[in-house]
Amino acid sequence: MIWNASERRKFVRVTFSCEVSVRTFQNLIFPTYTEDISASGLRIAISEALKPNTLITLTIYGIKKEPLICQGRIIWVGVRKNDSLQRRLLFDTGIEFQQILSEDFEKLKEFISSIAHNKTNS
Repeated sequence: MIWNASERRKFVRVTFSCEVSVRTFQNLIFPTYTEDISASGLRIAISEALKPNTLITLTIYGIKKEPLICQGRIIWVGVRKNDSLQRRLLFDTGIEFQQILSEDFEKLKEFISSIAHNKTNS
């Protein structure tokens, strides 16, 4: 049987770029942008390889009027192919939302649904 990662997804994932600040519990802060996002998590690219299962705090801008703040957990990390113009190493990082207020979760689902709907009707 061939394993298909898309079968594991519970929520629609959309390619969307919004500003995110990642804070580790050692107070390392990584400002970045989402590569894609779903109601269960997001993917970012940052300059340091954080270890899987690391707990972090996310501040996500652009989903609602005020920043959406929640806890997350690093699920996976992969080295991004080096862009010869940037000359720096970036790490694609998959993050799962851990603690998110129910009203923020609902707002996130609505937001992602509207993006997915607009992309399918374009």
